Amino acid sequence: MMHLLAPVKTRLTLAFTCLLAVVIAIGGVLIHSGFKQQITRQIDAGLVALALDNMDDYEEGETDDLAEMPDAAQRALFGFAFAPDGTLLDASPGAETLRIRLADWPRVPQDRVIETRAAWAGSDETGLVRLYALEAADGGWIVIGQALAQRDRDLAALRRLLLTGGPILLLVTSALAWVLSAASLRPVEQLRQGAARLSDSSPDLRLPVPRTRDEIARLAETLNGLLARLEEAREKERRILDDASHELRTPLAILSIETELALRRARTPEELRASLENAAKVSQDLNRLAEDLLVLSRSNRGILEVHRARADVSDLVSETVAALGTLARQKAVTLRAEAPPGVEAEVDRLRLRQALGNLLENAIHHSPPRGTVTVALTRGDGQLRLCVRDEGPGFPPGFIDAAFEAFTRADAARTRQRGGAGLGLAIVKGVAEAHGGTVVAANRPGGGAEVTLTLPA
Repeated sequence: MMHLLAPVKTRLTLAFTCLLAVVIAIGGVLIHSGFKQQITRQIDAGLVALALDNMDDYEEGETDDLAEMPDAAQRALFGFAFAPDGTLLDASPGAETLRIRLADWPRVPQDRVIETRAAWAGSDETGLVRLYALEAADGGWIVIGQALAQRDRDLAALRRLLLTGGPILLLVTSALAWVLSAASLRPVEQLRQGAARLSDSSPDLRLPVPRTRDEIARLAETLNGLLARLEEAREKERRILDDASHELRTPLAILSIETELALRRARTPEELRASLENAAKVSQDLNRLAEDLLVLSRSNRGILEVHRARADVSDLVSETVAALGTLARQKAVTLRAEAPPGVEAEVDRLRLRQALGNLLENAIHHSPPRGTVTVALTRGDGQLRLCVRDEGPGFPPGFIDAAFEAFTRADAARTRQRGGAGLGLAIVKGVAEAHGGTVVAANRPGGGAEVTLTLPA
């Protein structure tokens, strides 16, 4: 487990070193094997060529080429010429002292190269030799051989070179791997140091982005994007908290004043009743504001629960319009529903009625006297659409993009008594997104505002 606790650059270097050691070992074996095969093929080709050359001389009754071969005692070429009965006719200089360790010697398998051991008379030294025998037309044969001492010395020199150069190469490349891994991981350390400097007192700090356009640079850019979104969410949460505190201040102050006035001196029953009615109205406003804040908070955290069930959306539209009839009559506004009967969908009836009620209430407040507010229900392409239109002044320029944010009002000077807390459209957006739908606001070409709630049917 200790190697798992080592720094990343150490683990990378160890892994690279182990892999390179295996590659060097395999490469060394292949080089040695290939070099040995190459030398052996060259020796075999030379033996065959000499055997054919001496066979021509043998058939002409001459074996002078055997005498021209180097001394076998010097680990060089050697040759023999045998009669059909096995009698030695001729041999290269020094070859007579060579003792071939072959069971059927001087018989040698014909037309193929064999490898065996040989010894020299008067010496305990032995060595490998390769032999090639070629049979003559009269039954005699020529044997050409070569001692492999020089080949073995060359191979030994190659092994020493590999055994010496391999570790040196491994050491040098491992050192380079250490340096490269440290350089490659330096941006990661810079990211760590930058992250360590982040704090609540410096939320606008960003992580350093390496100039290299690699994975680490993209990681830094992604993390900076995440920090920006977190800062935006933090700022949004702070604004909501400030706005909520501001919205709560007025009704709480009214409730406190009404209570103090009721307790300050003896009052008539009518005065006490009026104070209690005002306090009850403020309490209702506070209760609704608290509920709206709870819905908004859950919506912003993505945990607004919806309980889908098969519901008649046409009846829901009619019920919502009827519930807001009193408010519409007080404002001298006409409420009209365009909902074909029998439109059903899998929705949360309570949440959808809340969203539609917010849209209609908002439209009524912004409609002029004797104006008309229309809610149209349509269904098609697998979607359910609720469109609320009014004949008011519409959304001010630049407000549409922020219309569904909490505590935003079209008129910045609007009070709670005249315009509410500015949570209605934010809750509509939360309900729409919880259903997997969308909500869009726009100004109508002929005047007035239009808000369309789209849900999957």
